[in-house]
Amino acid sequence: MNSGSPSLSDQQAAPIFSARDRWIALCLGITSHLLFLGAIILMAVGLFNGLSFPALGRQNGASAFACNLLLILQFPAVHSFLLTTRGRRLLSRLMPASIGPALTTTLFVGIASVQLILLFLLWSPFHAHAYRISGWAWYLDLIAYLLSWAFLAKSMIDAGLGIQMGYLGWLAVWKGVKPNYPAFRASGTYLYSRQPMYLAYSLILLTGPVWTVDHLMIAVVWLAYCLTGPLLKEKRYLRFYGNVFREYRNNVPYWFPRLSYKPRCSK
Repeated sequence: MNSGSPSLSDQQAAPIFSARDRWIALCLGITSHLLFLGAIILMAVGLFNGLSFPALGRQNGASAFACNLLLILQFPAVHSFLLTTRGRRLLSRLMPASIGPALTTTLFVGIASVQLILLFLLWSPFHAHAYRISGWAWYLDLIAYLLSWAFLAKSMIDAGLGIQMGYLGWLAVWKGVKPNYPAFRASGTYLYSRQPMYLAYSLILLTGPVWTVDHLMIAVVWLAYCLTGPLLKEKRYLRFYGNVFREYRNNVPYWFPRLSYKPRCSK
């Protein structure tokens, strides 16, 4: 999950939040984190089992295909929209005006988590033939799957865990201060790839030991999004950070990582 970066207009003088505002922010933060945890568990278990685990979806045949495709597409569609300027404004209006702008990151993570939960809970399994890795290859695949999740966690930390998990917003309101969005600075995995988080998601999609029609369906669509979706993110970053991000983009490959970081001076 990537909650984007604020415009300069979002970073003004610190507001004064009421006790009511702070308790609303705390409740929203706890709810968002619980939803995030539930979404991660469902996604990890679901992809590991090829989405063949029991779910609430009861569609069959063409209806199952249509409903599942809708579930797959709603995540990148809403995810991308909420990262736009219009999407951020919409998020800020979901809360009282005094705290809405400050809680956009928390709301974003909560909504993205609900989207994932709905996808994996409402999925209608096709119950088609599954290819299952067995023997010693299963253990190698398990290691690759776990390492992919570890890579995702590391890339989220490098991107700013407060933004990626949404606690930057609600914690700032609870403390009575304006959210402090850090300036753009590449570190860790971002020194070798501009999109390590999307690369990590792709590896998670590809390393599950059970391959079903269900798994193949979600992998094809989401891999396409992982490859193309970050292009919109980079356009936003160019607006927010200008030459700083342009210089970074000139030095670091888009998706496939370079094994060493060798900055090139722009002219």
